[in-house]
Amino acid sequence: MLLKLSDLHINDYTAIVNKLNRKKVVLGFDGFIDIIVKPIQSGHVGNNPDYFETLKSFGNYISSRHELSGSIELETIMEKIGGNVPNTAAAMKSLGARVVCIGALGYPERHPLFLETFEPEEMISVTDPGQCISFEFQDGKLMCALNKSINDMDWNIIKSRVPLEKLMDLYSMSDMLVFVNWSELPHAGQIWEGVYDEIFTKIPEGKWVLFDLSDCTRKSDEQIREGIKIIRKFAQKSRAILSLNENEGKSVSQALFGKALAGEAEGRRILEYTGASVVVFHHLDKTFSFTPDETYCFNNYLIKKPCISTGGGDNFNAGFCCGLLSGLSVPQSTVLGSLCGSYYVENAKCATFPGIYEYAGKLANGKML
Repeated sequence: MLLKLSDLHINDYTAIVNKLNRKKVVLGFDGFIDIIVKPIQSGHVGNNPDYFETLKSFGNYISSRHELSGSIELETIMEKIGGNVPNTAAAMKSLGARVVCIGALGYPERHPLFLETFEPEEMISVTDPGQCISFEFQDGKLMCALNKSINDMDWNIIKSRVPLEKLMDLYSMSDMLVFVNWSELPHAGQIWEGVYDEIFTKIPEGKWVLFDLSDCTRKSDEQIREGIKIIRKFAQKSRAILSLNENEGKSVSQALFGKALAGEAEGRRILEYTGASVVVFHHLDKTFSFTPDETYCFNNYLIKKPCISTGGGDNFNAGFCCGLLSGLSVPQSTVLGSLCGSYYVENAKCATFPGIYEYAGKLANGKML
């Protein structure tokens, strides 16, 4: 079913915000400090430089340095909180949900950048954050991660720094669980298994649970199948959501079915294979959501000159999940997620419901097309 902007049809967003104010989301387990940069093609910072506009042009330049050498000046655009957990949590909080982040937020003292966005009670930190230098282009981004102590974080370290009883209470009282960045956390599978075995099987069933694997290109097909196997276990006792961008969808499809495709047929096959309640493909131009009964498609509003792209997928996930948490339907949540992602990429800040309401109105009236 092709969705339109009017399918969002939210008449009273204050009622939705009031619902979200009573919903708690627990997210784990990463945390980064992002340094957003633009590589300079000619000129210098402070003197109207020309940037590499596309990832392709930047790649061509790098290739041209083969057997030579080169130097590239970077202009820092901003330094901000990063990682899928902080980005998603910040966006969900902006929409009205109550959040608790578990992960690499600074240990023993929390990193001051996280304290600018979250209250102390919204953060449970078990190690220091990694660092990510994100190269921004009009057609995408290149993220270079320095994982540091994140690579050592496993389930035993988490339990040694957060009492299991506290984790049990948090997950038991939550309305949604969020598991993200499986690909960049070396022990993510072991952590997810630990949560399932020691906590999830002992708390009420039927919760919403979001999974986002992140860029899987470094993972083997066998590793991806192992990750999906864990998701299938959760899906038996929850309303599981698997959210994938186009690249991730192709990686999962390749691992499960032997073809690197991410179209409607693959989405439905992944839904059936995982047992999830919803599978989402958030491509650059379209968003697909798959349920056992229907396939929905929404044409995304494309930003010609992005202000930022790092975190766009996290803001999509936040909008989609907040829609479901507030009682919106899957098609409504699909449109909301797409708008939240576009709003963030265009404005470099998380959406609020008043902001999205105005944004959707401008789109509907053709003022931003």
